[in-house]
Amino acid sequence: MQMHHHHRSLHPCHRPWLWIRPQQGHRGGDEQFTGAPRPWDAPPPPAPPLFACYYISLGHANEPVLSNYHLPRGSSSFVAHKRKMEAQLDRPVKQMEMFEKCYKRKEYEQWSGLTTVKVWVIHYLDKESRLHSIDPDKYSFFDIMDDIRQLDAVEFPNATGRKIVFEKGMIFTDVNAFRDALREFVTKEGFRMKRYRNETQRVTAGCDLKGCSWRIHASPLGDGVTFQIKTYFSVHTCIRSDNTKEASAKWMALKLVNVLRDNISMDVKVIRTELKKFGINPPYMQIYRARKKALEEIDGGHANSFAKLPYYAHMVSVTNEGSIATLQCDIHDDRSSSSIHVAPSFKKFFLGLSALRDGFKTGCNPFIEFDGCHLKGPFGGVLLAAISLDGNKGLFPIAFAIGETECKKSWMFFFENLSNMLGGFCHDRPWTFMSDRQKGLVGTINEVVPHAIHRRCARHIYANFRHQFAGAASKKYFWQSARSYDVVGFNFAMYKVKELNPAAYDWLMKIPAEQWSRHAFDPRLKNDHVTNNISESFNH
Repeated sequence: MQMHHHHRSLHPCHRPWLWIRPQQGHRGGDEQFTGAPRPWDAPPPPAPPLFACYYISLGHANEPVLSNYHLPRGSSSFVAHKRKMEAQLDRPVKQMEMFEKCYKRKEYEQWSGLTTVKVWVIHYLDKESRLHSIDPDKYSFFDIMDDIRQLDAVEFPNATGRKIVFEKGMIFTDVNAFRDALREFVTKEGFRMKRYRNETQRVTAGCDLKGCSWRIHASPLGDGVTFQIKTYFSVHTCIRSDNTKEASAKWMALKLVNVLRDNISMDVKVIRTELKKFGINPPYMQIYRARKKALEEIDGGHANSFAKLPYYAHMVSVTNEGSIATLQCDIHDDRSSSSIHVAPSFKKFFLGLSALRDGFKTGCNPFIEFDGCHLKGPFGGVLLAAISLDGNKGLFPIAFAIGETECKKSWMFFFENLSNMLGGFCHDRPWTFMSDRQKGLVGTINEVVPHAIHRRCARHIYANFRHQFAGAASKKYFWQSARSYDVVGFNFAMYKVKELNPAAYDWLMKIPAEQWSRHAFDPRLKNDHVTNNISESFNH
C-alpha cells in the first residue's frame, strides 16, 4: 500500500489497525518479531475499504489491545471480529480501556509506565477480515492517534433544513464551518449566545443568560484544521427568544437566496413571513438589507457588473460577427501633471446583435418605437430601447443602450450606433418612428433621420390633454378621433370635442393629425398603432 508523505493522509475510509512496538531492550522486544513470517510481515496488497476495528499494542507484542469505535462494545459484530483477530494472531486480544487517558497525557509511555513505545506497523482488516499492514514511518504518533480518535467522532451533517444536534466529539471541516453551524443552531433555538473565545485555535461559547448551563467548546485536531467539539453541555434553563443577535442581515441573505431566485420581486412582508420559519422576527429595515444582499448574491453587484462591460463588449465583437457593442468612458488621466491615474468611469453603452439586425431587416416593417426608462440601481442612468413588430405583431427588440441621462447626447449616441448597425436609414423606405417625445429625441431624429415620419404616442398626448380639459366626454371623443380609420369619423369626433370645449379643440388641432390620428398615417406603412405601449412593455 503506497503511503503519501503529507500530513494526515490516513483517509477516513481506510482507517487502520495500529501496532505500537517497544524499543529494543525492553520486555517483548525485537526477538519476538524474527523467525517465521507473520501475517504483518508480508507486503500489503492494495487496501480495500476498511470494514471494522482498530487495534493497538503498547510494549507487549503478545498482548495486543483491541480498540473498537465503529462497533458497539459487546455487540455480536464486535465479538466476531475480536475472535477473528485472535485466530489470525494466535493470541488473546484485550479491549482497550485507557486509550483516552494515554492520548490526553500525550506521552509515549506504555499505559503501565514500564516502557517507551513507538509506532511500528499499522494493521487493518478488510471486508473478508483478512489482516493487512502498512508502514507508518512518515507519520507522527499523534497524527495516527488523531485518526483513531476520530473514529469516535460524528461528522457534522452539512445539510440545510435539518435540525442541528451537537454532540461531543462531532467534527467539522474547519473553524468557519463550526462557526456557521453554531450561528445556525443558536438562531433556530432562539437564545442569546456569549463568545468567551472566538479564535482560529479555539471557540468557546455559552448562553448569555446568567445561570444557564449551556456551553460548548471546540478546538482543532492534530492537523490544525479539522475542528472537533471537546466540551458540550446541552441543557438550557432560559426562555426562548425570537430576537437573537446571530440572525444578521448576512445570515438572512443566505436563507433568502433560493427563495428570491424563484420570486425576485417578493414583498418584504412575505419575506418576513418566510423568515419566521427560522424562528426569528426581524425588523423591516434589517429585512431590506438582507434582501439587498441576497439579490447581489443572485445577480452580482452593480459595480462588478459595470467593471465587466469592457470584457463583454470585446467578447461580443469577437464571437458574434456583425454585432456592435460600443462602450464610451471618461478618461481621468491628466498627463500634463503628476496627478494619480484614475480608472475610466462609465458613460454610455450600446448593444446591437447581428441576429436581431437580420431579423428586423427581413421580417419587420420599417417601424420602430423608441423609449427610455430610468434605472433604479445605485448608479442611476437610463435604458434606451428600439423596438419593432414582427410579422405576427409580436414584440421584436432591435437594440438598446445605457446612458447617463435622458438627453440629446444620449439619444445621439444611440441613433449613431443604431444607424451604423442597420447600415443607415435609406430614403426608399417609409421609416416611421414613434415615441412619447422624450427630451432630446425629437431634435435627434430631425438631425439624423430628417426624412423619417415621426408619430407621437396618443396616450401621452391625452395625459397632457386631460390636465387642462378633464371629463369623461372629452376622453371618449379624444380616443375616437385618435383611432378613427377615416376622415369622416375623425371630423365627427373633433366636432364633438369642439362642442364641449372650443379651447380643447384648438389645443388638439395644433398637433398635426399624421402624428397621432390613425386616419392620417402614411399608407405606405401598414401599421395602425397609436400608442407607445410596445417599447414601454419592453422597458418595464
